Amino acid sequence: TLGCAPAVEGYFKAVRDICDRYDILLILDEIMCGMGKTGTLHAWEQEGIRGPDLQTIGKALGAGFLPLSAVLVHEKIFDALVNGSGGLAHGHTFQAHPAACASALAVQRIMREENILENVKAMGRVLSDLLHNVILPLPFVGDVRGRGLFWSVEFMLDEQNRTPPPSEMQLGTKIVNKALDMGLSILGNLGQTGA
Repeated sequence: TLGCAPAVEGYFKAVRDICDRYDILLILDEIMCGMGKTGTLHAWEQEGIRGPDLQTIGKALGAGFLPLSAVLVHEKIFDALVNGSGGLAHGHTFQAHPAACASALAVQRIMREENILENVKAMGRVLSDLLHNVILPLPFVGDVRGRGLFWSVEFMLDEQNRTPPPSEMQLGTKIVNKALDMGLSILGNLGQTGA
């Protein structure tokens, strides 16, 4: 999680082309950005590429209430498994927990029935406008970036030189704590970029 750092335009198409040319599996981790947070079910759908060969999803898959993750596989991977051993020889203590699986089915049903992706797109436009027009002009805010409802605010002391706030300033921690006091749960990434 790089603070919603988007790839440059054409990056995913180039990676997909290289993977296809050299018969390399494209694996995408959408644990944080997937399941509709960007306005499409899978964030990669906005990149105009054929889907990945393997994709991880989670967090929102269990509605944030139950721990659940999954690996989505392309048909060619599925066929290789079926025509090979016929299955996966693996098992984990909490694999296929009935309550977690039921929550995943409910999440998908509710997303369809309540048109959640369209709402994410609409609310994402509102959030984008607010972040760009209200937050970006504030002191110490160097950048805002994201899609749908998956956004990052990057803090900088000096936007021109991209100087992050010093760790002893604890700016990110102060903002996270203030947000919590106001009833908003946000994730603070206190890395080099000051996001």
